Amino acid sequence: MIEILRSPRQPQDDRSFPGIKFKIRRRRDEFYTLNTYQQWVCHGVRFVKYVYKRTVSDLSSSEKDVEIRAVGEAGKVILSLFQQDQTIQTKGKAYNLVTEADIKSEEAIVSTIKESFPDHAFLAEETGKSTGESEYMWVIDPLDGTNNYAHKFPHFSISIALCKDEKPVLGVIYDPLREELFCAEQGKGSYLNDERIRVSSTSDLSDSILATGFYYDRGSLMKQTLQQMEAFFGKPIRGIRRTGSAALDMSYVACGRLDGFWELILSPWDYAAAAVIATEAGGKVTDIKGGDFDLFMNNIVVSNTQIHDGIIKVTEGSVLD
Repeated sequence: MIEILRSPRQPQDDRSFPGIKFKIRRRRDEFYTLNTYQQWVCHGVRFVKYVYKRTVSDLSSSEKDVEIRAVGEAGKVILSLFQQDQTIQTKGKAYNLVTEADIKSEEAIVSTIKESFPDHAFLAEETGKSTGESEYMWVIDPLDGTNNYAHKFPHFSISIALCKDEKPVLGVIYDPLREELFCAEQGKGSYLNDERIRVSSTSDLSDSILATGFYYDRGSLMKQTLQQMEAFFGKPIRGIRRTGSAALDMSYVACGRLDGFWELILSPWDYAAAAVIATEAGGKVTDIKGGDFDLFMNNIVVSNTQIHDGIIKVTEGSVLD
């Protein structure tokens, strides 16, 4: 915690009170959010105390430092462009969009990481896979929820994973609008800002809320997804959400806001970071037939573990060819 006590009339970079002086240094790789706010009047002067809470509880590795700094830089880019008119392009289909923010966010992330790890490989949504022999690869979605973003729908995120030998070992997903930072490192638990998170304790599908997505397929895969939704409602379950950001959906499973998530077609940058976050929060991550996680499996089921078999019974019959 960092406490700052000042009068609004004083300079903001040197806060003082009779006999006490407070200063704050803000490193580029540290996130702070306002935790509490108090004010009072003393001898006719209004004083305000701000208590800032660091949003990352344990920066134990240089890779995590860099990854958090990278999503912070990308968040600045995305928010600065959010209310502006942007150039919007399509990738093959009219509903598969790429914005100026996607491109600039990815540039900010890659350049930030390369400053510290120039020899590492990259797999990024907009620029693809870089060449290199390193065992480490950064898997990047610079803006997950591009269609939401392009329509000013306030639900999108940034997702970065570090993989070793194609296995995710570190994941960060950042929602810049809500200032929510989901972070996990293999063997060290999952966190939402400064708080340890766990999956829900829901043990029956009938008590669960799931989420899904349709990707960009408007043919057989969408029909299968709709059929699966009908099957889940027949269980019945409490509800199904389709939010438009798979990375956030899976993060919400990790912190217990959702009980499960499935999608028939995704790319590694959509789920690499979320796989670490969900697993470290006590969740289970497989392909739609219940097979072990693989970086290039291109479909996914994430759950609180207890309802996983129930989800798989619905999704395992999917035909993806």
